Amino acid sequence: MLLLAAACAGNHPDLDASPNRVWASPRSLADARACVIRALDDFGRSGSVQAPSVTHAAETVESGRIYEVRPEAGVSGNSGNYYARLEKIDDHITRISLFTEPTWRSKLIRAVKPCGSR
Repeated sequence: MLLLAAACAGNHPDLDASPNRVWASPRSLADARACVIRALDDFGRSGSVQAPSVTHAAETVESGRIYEVRPEAGVSGNSGNYYARLEKIDDHITRISLFTEPTWRSKLIRAVKPCGSR
């Protein structure tokens, strides 16, 4: 587990090693993953023709147990300095951990917070 945390921290030098916010959600892993992707896509929607919207995808860390939702490849600028990790704790609990740089912290917490509850 420590190696996994170190590897993730190494991929994001601007992010803290510990999450900025953690929720224990009653959603299934699949429902939580869909909710977080939708919330982050809404957060990344630019509303401008000149600036493309940021879309997100889940990357498998451990199939059926741990996923990370990140901006899709090809995204430039500061929008890539955050991600959400989803972990299946048991059949009825999914832990959602948000990692972000200070610039986006409060906005991303507000965006993802509804996914932490039902």
